[in-house]
Amino acid sequence: MNKIKITFRQTFRQALLAILVLFTAANAFAQQNLTNAKKQSTAPPPAIYAHLELDNDNGWENGERRADVMVRFYSDYALTTPVSVTDIGVGFAWSYYDYTTDIYQYEQGSSSQTGSGTEFLLRANALLESFYGESYYRLIYPSPSPYIIVP
Repeated sequence: MNKIKITFRQTFRQALLAILVLFTAANAFAQQNLTNAKKQSTAPPPAIYAHLELDNDNGWENGERRADVMVRFYSDYALTTPVSVTDIGVGFAWSYYDYTTDIYQYEQGSSSQTGSGTEFLLRANALLESFYGESYYRLIYPSPSPYIIVP
């Protein structure tokens, strides 16, 4: 009978030890996964690259050259992979160089628009150049900026 008690105690202790090891390992595993999940949730969002482009350039017509000013979004700096955005605010500005007075107005105007998709229109039929001067369009950063400008 003594032998059975000793064997039972040893088996019971080994079972308790195995359960303790199992719970310790499970707890460590859960803690590590929780730490990894927290690290991933605080990771910065992927970069969005914004590029200003001109579409529907009419060439010279009636002494003016006009085009649509568009912003397009990409997932890489090389502008090879378009990326869709949702409700992103884009700031842009324009300057004007007057040929007749030889005056360059650096900040003639600025505006901001919110849009979604891989591209959207910033200014339709914008004046690029005339016999009297030319306009320059550029993206500007809102604060905080959700994108990186690629010239």
